[in-house]
Amino acid sequence: MKLSRSLIAAGLLVTATTFTAYAAVEQVHRFEPPTAEQLGLSGTYMSQWNELRSQTLNLRRSASAQATQRIKRLRELLTAPAPDLGAFNRESEQATDKLLAQARALKARKIALYDSLPPAQQARLRALLVDHLDRLQQLPWFKAMADRATTDGSAL
Repeated sequence: MKLSRSLIAAGLLVTATTFTAYAAVEQVHRFEPPTAEQLGLSGTYMSQWNELRSQTLNLRRSASAQATQRIKRLRELLTAPAPDLGAFNRESEQATDKLLAQARALKARKIALYDSLPPAQQARLRALLVDHLDRLQQLPWFKAMADRATTDGSAL
């Protein structure tokens, strides 16, 4: 009985860890960061944004690949007679913490770039972000989460 609870807990932990990484690092292609052209950036701003955009896409690919590897590893562990789920849990948490730290650092650099933009470009970026949020709210999983929050009072 204790082993089955441990297996369930490990499965839930991996699922939560994976979704945390995916939440921090978006996976939907239509939600790729806008191009410098879409933002109306030129010169130094363009090159800075292109670098940040490239790093964002690379981080997303890395997070996706790591999540796939972790799921495969968990599947292997769950078929073993005596899996070390504690070690797997620690490894998963460390990997997720690393991804989240990278995502936070990247976000801080994006905010610094935003702060350095002229007001007109800041306004254009904000308008694009509003559009991004509007599209996000149309995704089925987001709608389901919002519906659940309104029916059971839980927070998003």
